[in-house]
Amino acid sequence: MASTTPGAKVVFSVKPGDTVQAQRGIVITIKPGVTRVIQAVTLGYRDGGTEPELSLKPGDALLTLYPMGEAYDRFWYHGKFYDDEIDMPEDSFGNASFTGFLKVESRPTFVWWVRVRNARGLEGWMANPKGFEGTDSCG
Repeated sequence: MASTTPGAKVVFSVKPGDTVQAQRGIVITIKPGVTRVIQAVTLGYRDGGTEPELSLKPGDALLTLYPMGEAYDRFWYHGKFYDDEIDMPEDSFGNASFTGFLKVESRPTFVWWVRVRNARGLEGWMANPKGFEGTDSCG
């Protein structure tokens, strides 16, 4: 697509075996998810932080914006962005860190847009790309 606007003109198509290079990405949250605190807990890292910053009490609500990978979510609380293990995917290994402390009431609706360049030098945006090598630390 020429832009991240729904219905934008298609610039080129990517077929299996084609090589593209990601230029940059952006996540647009359409509707945040809600995670409710059910037992007092300390969590929430700010960018570059080494210790959790939030002391939360039962009833507090975290607005989850999008998953960041490895069971971490970016979330919004009282005007600031934080990251932590809010929800683990069902197919992940291990136990969720905050089982019994948090209740996921809903998950966010979001679109991950990635600007890519093909071998001919054409650039365009892809929504929620899947099936590409090198999209995460696992290859």
